Amino acid sequence: MMRRGMVLKIKQDYALVAMDNSDFVRVKLREGMIIGQKIFIFDEDMISLSQGDRRSSNLSRYLKVASVIAACIAIIAIINNSFVNDTRALYALISLDINPSFELEIDDKYNVLKINAMDEDSREILDQELIGKPLSIAVSKILSDVEDTGYLSSSDNAVLVSTVNLKNDGEALKKIVAHGFRLAIEDSKGYEAAKILFIEADERDIEAAKEEKLSVGRYLLLEMGDNKVDKTKIIEGRISEIIKEKEIKDDLERDENIQIIEGENLQKLNKIEEELHSIKTQLKQLKGVTSTEEYEKIKESFEAVETMGNQLFGEDIELAEMRERVDSLNQIIRDSHKIEEDEEIEEED
Repeated sequence: MMRRGMVLKIKQDYALVAMDNSDFVRVKLREGMIIGQKIFIFDEDMISLSQGDRRSSNLSRYLKVASVIAACIAIIAIINNSFVNDTRALYALISLDINPSFELEIDDKYNVLKINAMDEDSREILDQELIGKPLSIAVSKILSDVEDTGYLSSSDNAVLVSTVNLKNDGEALKKIVAHGFRLAIEDSKGYEAAKILFIEADERDIEAAKEEKLSVGRYLLLEMGDNKVDKTKIIEGRISEIIKEKEIKDDLERDENIQIIEGENLQKLNKIEEELHSIKTQLKQLKGVTSTEEYEKIKESFEAVETMGNQLFGEDIELAEMRERVDSLNQIIRDSHKIEEDEEIEEED
């Protein structure tokens, strides 16, 4: 069973944690654990008190009173920014599965709190310097490292992204991860033809995945396989091969909540975004050249394309519309420059 609580005291061989239900428990120490940190706790994390430690109910009451005082001190410390950089609560968990599998714990500012290597391959790649970095930067670096170490194939790649958002803000989380892919594609060709699959999970999936000793993403694929797909293949195989299994493929195609992004589409979005940046710079110059009515139409069209570009990703039809609008804006700008040049020539004459 999974519970949540806040670290109140850290001793040499255990940590004292105040649970959300007001109970207080001792748990095994973890790397990077600090006072004031919100953590998830599983049954195997808890330490049972020895008989000698259970002297009386007075001790239990003392622990609760002492812990409440410690909690107040921790909260005051947080408010006064004493631990601002270290006490961010766990906000979301991201599972990235290719062949190496990683899990990233994220705070409410979408910065990385912790990175877990889920298999031998990922342990070879793991870069702890990404802790504290923005999520999109961390995702981009992990993807680049996976490619640099030779785990991508020449043509057939897929990445499974499983998100567990504890604050019900899954769409924003997926957009940030997708931006990480766009950054990776700018520097690499390996993901241009890749499929990126987004699956939402919940806290129960975290607990079940931990019991199976799997990443959340591979656990979800195991569930889709429904014991009809070789478990070893799901644990050790490449995602691009696993999603071709009939039982899993059928589930992926039926579930409307699963989003599949083509790396090629992300590359197209990168190109459109570059052009939009250039158009935005030139848009200000049009204000004094065109009529107010014409300028407002151009501005409205620009804002429409910009809004579409801020979506998670574009379907083919949406990308085609964006491309058409951007081309139209570029033509308007070219025409306006020509008109301006003609007027300057006339003045000279």
